[in-house]
Amino acid sequence: MKLAKVRHRIMAALLDFAIMLAVLIVITLIKIPFIVSMLRSDEHVVTSKFIIDMFRLGIIYCVLLLIYYVVVPLLFKGQTIGKKIFKLKIVKEDNSDVDYKTMFYREGMGRIFINFASLGITIVSSVVIMSLRKDKRDLADIIAKTKVIDLYESEDD
Repeated sequence: MKLAKVRHRIMAALLDFAIMLAVLIVITLIKIPFIVSMLRSDEHVVTSKFIIDMFRLGIIYCVLLLIYYVVVPLLFKGQTIGKKIFKLKIVKEDNSDVDYKTMFYREGMGRIFINFASLGITIVSSVVIMSLRKDKRDLADIIAKTKVIDLYESEDD
């Protein structure tokens, strides 16, 4: 199985990011009337209701991200929408299909948690690592013992 090219992985990741960003923006737009009404009030004080609502919104964001990046690849045999369009697939190091535990390590811990904790710095370092490594694996792949293969190109290319 041929390893996916770095540029294809980046394009698939950008498409997945754009899809999730659009979903999160729509969900956020639902909260705008509440935020505007709070700002128009005479007190201009952040209320406990506002804090609780924003906390709930953050939890919703995290759940949606985990669903998209962990559950969707399980349902679509190692592919998100971006990977499906670019004909890429996430597999374990031994080329077997990924399972829930592997995807949770890869996306939940290896990507979402570490990227948030590092304020996005690991995104750049992952691309650099992926570009320099012969096996084209990034930090999340190393953590979860996965790789991304190209379903379109044959071994001869």
